[in-house]
Amino acid sequence: MNFKWPLSTRLLYFCNESFLTRKCLPTYYSRKMDANRNAIKEYHFKLIVIGDPEVGKSSLVARLLDDYPNTVNYNHRRLKYTKNVSIEDSVVKLQIHDTAGQERYRSLTQSYYRGTHACFFVFDTRKPNSFDSINSWMEEFNFYADSQKSVNTIIGTNCCSSERVVDQQTLKNFASFREVDYLEVDLECNVNVSDISEELCANLLKKMKENSSCHHTCGKYTVSLHRPSLTKKITNKICEC
Repeated sequence: MNFKWPLSTRLLYFCNESFLTRKCLPTYYSRKMDANRNAIKEYHFKLIVIGDPEVGKSSLVARLLDDYPNTVNYNHRRLKYTKNVSIEDSVVKLQIHDTAGQERYRSLTQSYYRGTHACFFVFDTRKPNSFDSINSWMEEFNFYADSQKSVNTIIGTNCCSSERVVDQQTLKNFASFREVDYLEVDLECNVNVSDISEELCANLLKKMKENSSCHHTCGKYTVSLHRPSLTKKITNKICEC
């Protein structure tokens, strides 16, 4: 008489044999550990660009978006753009806000400055009046936003032009007096433009870590943990300290 194993025992043996043969268990855990090691952090920062009319603000935004040839009527197309910048294990989503010509009438409102993490004060090195106006733009920014928690940079355009009036030493002294960074660019020749986004995002992350000593998290960011069957997102609110 041949002995037969119960059906439940045979099914269990078959499942175990297939499971071990295909090495499902090690594969699953390796994927899970890889997903945890490669967890991607997403940070959201707001950048505004201000300055006098016709100093190259929209062209600067176009360069940042790698869309410089299509700058025709840029002021009237959109007010906000988004650029993703990858830095190590993080992805920075930079929201770039253009004035869209509103600066002509000094009609920028508090909502434009609210929640700003970085600001570009732009002037034309060929137009000394636009450089003199940086003072008033910075005063207006300090009135509506917190300059101590933001990364601010003075940017002079058309630095390669033969018609340049504002020299580099004057810009350097003014930036030192205001305790902000400065940069000279030429948008037409693409001088000193390529690394602006990466350097800005790196400074924003550094600034955020410096301000993280408070109970909240300074700077809105989202952390995404990718797993085979689980996606978890944690969003921290902007610090109001």
